[in-house]
Amino acid sequence: MRFSSDCFFNTSLERLPMNAATKVGLRILALTALTGFLAATAQADDKANATGTWKWTRKTPDGQEQQISATLKQEGEKLTGEVESPLGKVEIKDGKVKDGELSFYITFERDGNEIKANFSGKLAGDNIKGKVEVGAGDMKRTMDWEPKRSK
Repeated sequence: MRFSSDCFFNTSLERLPMNAATKVGLRILALTALTGFLAATAQADDKANATGTWKWTRKTPDGQEQQISATLKQEGEKLTGEVESPLGKVEIKDGKVKDGELSFYITFERDGNEIKANFSGKLAGDNIKGKVEVGAGDMKRTMDWEPKRSK
């Protein structure tokens, strides 16, 4: 048995008492609605992509502000890139994106100690809303992380 959208429309519309112009109009309306739905779905998928340059401001313990950026590239569920701060550039590690949620970590050295920063958040267009956990052991602290994509 062969099935096509034309077969569906003909079978469904044949049962209704209406003229040919009305049937054509209904077909056009149905196709327009389907096209709009597919375009909206494709647009939503584009916004869930983490590729780009993301910027945010971090307050230091002494109250000063630091500008930080991350250049990210998403390929499927894999996330690569680097974070740049006044301390320099570091590669992200274990970067992942799934269902609009992203995560990665970076490590850097401070006063002879290696410090790990875990980033996680939810993509929403040109924004990420998440958390960053910095430190090790009892010295961990968690902060809000809300970068915006640069255009």
